[in-house]
Amino acid sequence: MSRKGTNRVLKMIGAPALIALTVLVSITTGCSVEEANVEATIAEVQAREGMPVDYITVRSGALEDWRRFTGVAEGEEQVDLVAGLRARVISVNAELGDLVSANSVLVSLDTYEPATASLNLESLRAGYETARIDSLRLERLHAQGAVSAQDLDHVRTSCVQAGALLRTALRAVEIDTPISGLLTALHVEIGDFTASGEPVATVASFDRIRVPLFLSQSERDEITKGQLVRLELPTGETLMGQVVKVALSADPETRLYGAEVLIENPGHVVKPGSLVNPEILIERVENAPLLPSVALTDEGVFVLNEEGGRHMAELRPVSLGIVRGDLLSVAEGLVAGDQVVVWGHNRLKDGLRAKPVSDLTTEYYGASRED
Repeated sequence: MSRKGTNRVLKMIGAPALIALTVLVSITTGCSVEEANVEATIAEVQAREGMPVDYITVRSGALEDWRRFTGVAEGEEQVDLVAGLRARVISVNAELGDLVSANSVLVSLDTYEPATASLNLESLRAGYETARIDSLRLERLHAQGAVSAQDLDHVRTSCVQAGALLRTALRAVEIDTPISGLLTALHVEIGDFTASGEPVATVASFDRIRVPLFLSQSERDEITKGQLVRLELPTGETLMGQVVKVALSADPETRLYGAEVLIENPGHVVKPGSLVNPEILIERVENAPLLPSVALTDEGVFVLNEEGGRHMAELRPVSLGIVRGDLLSVAEGLVAGDQVVVWGHNRLKDGLRAKPVSDLTTEYYGASRED
């Protein structure tokens, strides 16, 4: 543009606009310089005083690795009561969920059904009653010296045999439970017909509960018989037990390994059939250096070393042990008392000066953990 054209443009803009433009350029230029100076000042401060970081002082303690599983609780001893013949049910003497005593009759069958008539119950009862009376009579005579011991033994044996035959027949029509426990299943009602070989009820004793588990190959490798088991209840109570069975081979269809845990059940708080989540103790370490997981970087942790009143960052590789939530144990690389960076390590490099700002030891470990 010619000088004449330039003068014409300046006249069009006017003096006030020209002054404003000059001020704006000055302000913009000044801000850029000021920001650069601020950045330079921060870098200089960090170089002189160190990179600001928060840290913890490593403490040692115990750490446990519990592995959680899911299963259905069963009674320690569980019995299916099975009908031996087909007959009509004439009485059911307990309800589902009742506590029943050993040898109590739970289901009675009609003795006049064709199947039960063949048992000859009346004849067996009469035979047993005769043998019982004969035994009592000969005991009195033997006491008086009127019969020999051999004769008495013979009558007693006959009484025992007659009683065994009667009990066997009665069990076919009076289905009792051999154990005390909880009636966990009841498959018949009055008027139903039983089927030979089919269960009519299930009774489980549950002073202790048994929980079957199914393990993968990796889980199987970590679990052995005798390991400690705990079961935490919604009430806050914890029940303890142990692993009692671990299969040596996997199921050919599921490729899973069977296992069982047995847990004490005082007060019968856990009922058979309940879905439970037992935990198995895989490993426990004592007096190991413990570290918050936030301190870890891809290459290790930054440890603060004081040298002549200055704190220098050392990038130190570590070998980890148990990882439990946000806390983990260190097998190698740290000892109790080391100061480790937990915030600001993303700006650190090995050998760089650091400036400790906040000690977060209590926040990460809690006030109760011993050094």
